[in-house]
Amino acid sequence: MSFSALVYHEIRDDLNLVQQPMTPLKAANGYAINLPTALFLNSEDFKHQMTYLVEQQFHFLSMQEVKDYYEKNIALPPNSVLITFDDAFQSLLTTAYPILKELGIKATLFLVSGWLFDDASDYNASASQVLSMVELQAMSDVFELANHTHDLHNLIKVGVNGAMEASFEALQADLSRCNQVIEHTDTFAYPFGFYHETLVDNLAKLGFKYAFTTKVGHNDRSTECLKLNRALIFNNMPFENFQQIVNT
Repeated sequence: MSFSALVYHEIRDDLNLVQQPMTPLKAANGYAINLPTALFLNSEDFKHQMTYLVEQQFHFLSMQEVKDYYEKNIALPPNSVLITFDDAFQSLLTTAYPILKELGIKATLFLVSGWLFDDASDYNASASQVLSMVELQAMSDVFELANHTHDLHNLIKVGVNGAMEASFEALQADLSRCNQVIEHTDTFAYPFGFYHETLVDNLAKLGFKYAFTTKVGHNDRSTECLKLNRALIFNNMPFENFQQIVNT
């Protein structure tokens, strides 16, 4: 038995995703980058995908079920899927959370803890603004939290993120800070999906057992647990492609 993992970023209806190809990040630590809106979905497409999974009787995995599958040899239910989000943008609260809650779907959020604001803010339609911890706690009935770094989610150059460039000591300090505010302290998602073997080895030394890429493919017991597949779901993806990802 295997499972698929999906990753989403923003679910938004207030942007023209064709005319506005980029949106600025607004994060508490001041990191600035323009994010491609190709990573975003509108609410109609997202709800269509989630409703399909519910109607086709997919089983929505918790991270603990993933761990039990690998560590305790516990079989997964048929059609198992892990729904994940990265980065904790405001649309997670305003749009994704209500849809998931309505449909009874649990999900995992990979959190960049250094991006979190101390206080909640009004919705910022001009940016991809990150939430506050208080707002995340209000969604704990749907989202469980895992590690996406504290301050090392930055783009050094094409194909290289801050976690790849950090010394072992700096990586340890950074991930430890994120681990202070999450449940799954042994579970990581590579920033931008980028990694090298040194980062994989360092994660293992730091006690991480699971890490997710952005590679397409199902996961089974032959998949390296620090290189788990996780398909990026993007704007205007044909529904047939989505079906192929979850059913292959």
